[in-house]
Amino acid sequence: MARPPEQMNIIDVACLGADHACLAGFLFAWDPEEPRGRLALYERGTWSRLGDTPEFIRGLAVLDETDGAALYVLLRNGVIHRFAGSEHSAEVIEDQRNLGFRGIDVVGRHLYAYGMGHQVFRREDGRWLAIDEGLFDGEPFSMLNSIHGHSERDIYAGGTGGSIFHFDGRRWQRLESPTTYGIEKILCVGGETYACGFNGTLFRGDRDGWETLAVRHGEARMKDMAFCFDRLYVASADALYTLEGDQLETVSVRPTDVDVFGFLSYRDGQLWSGGGERLIRFDGETWTEVLYPPNQPV
Repeated sequence: MARPPEQMNIIDVACLGADHACLAGFLFAWDPEEPRGRLALYERGTWSRLGDTPEFIRGLAVLDETDGAALYVLLRNGVIHRFAGSEHSAEVIEDQRNLGFRGIDVVGRHLYAYGMGHQVFRREDGRWLAIDEGLFDGEPFSMLNSIHGHSERDIYAGGTGGSIFHFDGRRWQRLESPTTYGIEKILCVGGETYACGFNGTLFRGDRDGWETLAVRHGEARMKDMAFCFDRLYVASADALYTLEGDQLETVSVRPTDVDVFGFLSYRDGQLWSGGGERLIRFDGETWTEVLYPPNQPV
């Protein structure tokens, strides 16, 4: 059966507040000549289209600014769209290296965009400045997939081949890694640093070393993490886990039947998870599926 033309594959979700979230994805029936990315906004039970993009969307980030939260949307080609209330503007990472981007995250008061060739840019006063001296190698297949930090002088980055790096605000240092499998997500929270990725792996560590918390060989990869409700949540494409002690335990999301996860976002007492065609949220007590209309079963 052919998919409805507006059906969207969810590749990221950003919680903007209670009952307020943005979905990023691409249309299953996309045409090379048509927009490749789509943004959909959910607010208190109502959906609206935030916009379509000519390039694939690589990540969403929410930055608390003077006038409230602003949503930043990174495209593969280094164009960043900013949405703040009713305002929309676009920025471009001016760089001649012509390498693609993989993601965008917030550390401290700044946004960091990163990707192919181990490139890293930080946004300062509306400008994107390269901060990857000693890290950038120009190789398109050496990718950074995630950046996070305890502060802007204590930042970790992870990527292909199990690579893990640390930035002290002045220089990057390659750390000894516990794995040769790709790192998909870094999360720094409560003085702890976690890394997860391919082969169902989850690690905890710092500049002095890493310990393996879990290896779930049946999982292709652990894709995202969030810390909320006093526990660590870890998502793969088709399962959601919490860290109990040093073990990963599968989370039941009943009464829903959602079995597709992948991406996590927590803010203002709500954890959102999106992946494939499904979207779900949790308020600490109850799991609720949020139906994106074009993705509803026919």
